[in-house]
Amino acid sequence: MSFIIQWIYILALSLWVGSIVFFSFFTTPAIFSSLPKEMASQVISTLFPRYYIVGYAAGGALLLTTLLEAAFVRHLPLVRLIIVGIMLGSTLYAGMVVRPQVHDLKVEMKAVAEDSAVGIRLKKQFGKIHGLSVVLNLIVLVGGVFLIGILAFRLRL
Repeated sequence: MSFIIQWIYILALSLWVGSIVFFSFFTTPAIFSSLPKEMASQVISTLFPRYYIVGYAAGGALLLTTLLEAAFVRHLPLVRLIIVGIMLGSTLYAGMVVRPQVHDLKVEMKAVAEDSAVGIRLKKQFGKIHGLSVVLNLIVLVGGVFLIGILAFRLRL
């Protein structure tokens, strides 16, 4: 049973970190550099729910396998649980709170002139919320890389 738990843990962690790296550093820049801004924004907005589903599933799997491992070895890996909790919490907040706010702001921004007072205010608000989204994504990425380091340390010969 321990092998299956470890396998699921490693699979979930690698899929989560890999999806963040691929989406953030390859997919998004490629889409925005090859499509008009409005179309690129629509494509990214369509991909985001699926992106967050990967995080929810992987984070849930990491949390569950860490707790199962703790039950089997009768030792609570507190540092790993804290990191997984922060990662999962950040992803849940980004996907369930921040993403809908970004979407609503985009809808509002389309309804007003970009150079109007309201348009400028909305654009500034969008920048802040988008910045929060980037920070949350970075927190998850750094946490995942740290968990990979812990895993490598545990598996060293």
